[in-house]
Amino acid sequence: TVVDLTSPRQLAATGPLSGTQEVPPVTTLTKGSFSIFHDIDRNYTNIRITITPSPTQPITVTGMHIHVGTTGNNGPVIRNLAPLGGLTLPRLVTNTLRASGVISPSLNVTEVQQMVNNGLYINVHTTGNPGGAIRGQIEPRVLKNQPFVDEIDNAFHDGTQDPNGDDN
Repeated sequence: TVVDLTSPRQLAATGPLSGTQEVPPVTTLTKGSFSIFHDIDRNYTNIRITITPSPTQPITVTGMHIHVGTTGNNGPVIRNLAPLGGLTLPRLVTNTLRASGVISPSLNVTEVQQMVNNGLYINVHTTGNPGGAIRGQIEPRVLKNQPFVDEIDNAFHDGTQDPNGDDN
């Protein structure tokens, strides 16, 4: 097996969710944030979202999605994020709503490339703003690769061997 340590293996992004990022912009006191991690080799995508309405203006969340679209452009939904952590919508939010989990199915090769090119965003929909109340562009950074592989061999190990190799 060949492992190319010169190309990106993991991506991560964090950012705010706000009404000003909506297209067109939305005036809202609701705020939010997100973090996303994607492991290319394991084809694994994990996401965390936090939504906080104004203490005086509760909201009813009707949808949370990943969409295709660059900054300033709306696009189609590619993943529904509502099932994260067993969340059922619509949901009245008076305090803070947190959702996290593994996106299933994970992002495919085309979607990962769209993410790398800042072509995906997260959108939270509410009854007051069904087209989207708060939005955040996913702008990932490449995480550094481990520059070496510690140990590789093709022998079966049952866990009783000396980790220093002195078990001759």
